[in-house]
Amino acid sequence: MSLSVGRIYALSDPRDEVVRYVGQTTKTLEERLAGHLSSPAGKVAPWITELREAGLEPLIAALKENVPVAGLLAAEREEITRRVAAGEPLLNQASTAAGRRIVERKLAELKIRQRESAWTEMAQRCREVLGGPLAPGQVSAPSLQAAVQEALLRLQAEENTDGNALTGGLSSQIRLLRTQQSVSEELWRKCRPAWGRLRGADGSLDFHLASLVSHVARRPDMPGSATLRYLSLIPWAVCAVAPWAALAQRAGMSLEPAAFCGWADGSTEVAAALSDLGLYYPEIFAVLASRENPNDRWCASSHLAAAVAAHTSGEVPEAVAPDVCSVLREIARDKMLTPGMAELLTALDPRALEEIFGPDAARAADAQLGLPPGTALQVLQFVLECKGVGHLGVLDHVVARAAQALPSTPYPNYSTWYGCGIPSARAITISLVGAGLISLPDGYAWPQVLHDLQAIWQTV
Repeated sequence: MSLSVGRIYALSDPRDEVVRYVGQTTKTLEERLAGHLSSPAGKVAPWITELREAGLEPLIAALKENVPVAGLLAAEREEITRRVAAGEPLLNQASTAAGRRIVERKLAELKIRQRESAWTEMAQRCREVLGGPLAPGQVSAPSLQAAVQEALLRLQAEENTDGNALTGGLSSQIRLLRTQQSVSEELWRKCRPAWGRLRGADGSLDFHLASLVSHVARRPDMPGSATLRYLSLIPWAVCAVAPWAALAQRAGMSLEPAAFCGWADGSTEVAAALSDLGLYYPEIFAVLASRENPNDRWCASSHLAAAVAAHTSGEVPEAVAPDVCSVLREIARDKMLTPGMAELLTALDPRALEEIFGPDAARAADAQLGLPPGTALQVLQFVLECKGVGHLGVLDHVVARAAQALPSTPYPNYSTWYGCGIPSARAITISLVGAGLISLPDGYAWPQVLHDLQAIWQTV
């Protein structure tokens, strides 16, 4: 062979004929194999030693002949990349970076598909069991009729102005942006006190609510009645719809209004409300979903999936289990697990009790002090139940740990709790009641608890 050309070759294992090495050479195949056998290097060396001990040697074969010397390196890299990307177990140490990147990308894409498939399974189970978001009830907008009409007129006037015209040194485009900001702030000032039940004592939902209100300023073409209807549905959307939108997003479903409404509309009332939201703000379901952080303490979509799994089959797809386990741990810390949730968390994480509530200090005290088993627990329970002793820190956690089981409650009642995730947590609990998965405590009736929940997203 002319020294101006070379070849790409492969070394294969004679036991299974799997290619283990790809190289380039201007020598004959016999000469190149002899070089490998006399001076094996890198990861090829242990392999050749293993073959020798079995009385074997690699098989060598040409992959490409008459490759110009100037193109040998590129041809070798291309062959290595293709084979590594295809998953072949090459022992090459050089020129494998591109192939590894392809493999890593494929693995990452596969992981995403697997997660989406697992979340799709959970989303469909939630939809089948709970029927979609709870109905909004008799929602109404704050007393904004005059304010909305005035705001829309101001926005329309600015939009109809020549974009290049200057007034007071400002273009109409700048004036429009300022008017939009002013209108957004005015409407939010009107809505904020009217949504006090949902906003809670800490106002933790203010950013989300104010952002959705600001959409009105970007739609001066929206009729006044449509604007009022949209505003009236915002609190319900943030509380009851957002977990379902986030669940759909994690499942890789479309959040376009027609697609999402077709999946989530469990009743005529819900269908109409979702349709109105999507009509007035086509991106609203994507916006609601994007504002959820899966790592949040009270991740609503994970809570929704955990609640359904715990009260139906108890099975959780492997790719979903870490998220479900994480939110159940947080609920456990606040002792709001239902018995089904406690059982599911124990199955997913047998060490959850000790990791959440610490070691069993009460049992250790009995052993160290020579007390009958259970004595320290009885004392701690007595102290914990005493009135007027003030804040006792983590004593309740010590008692919970000593009970040897994750604490649970038949009915998680968040009615006096505040926080960004609490309204959605309450909606999930009521959904479980509505589906017959958990029972109301004595003295409670379904119409009343539903009315009490719906009241938090209505105006005051």
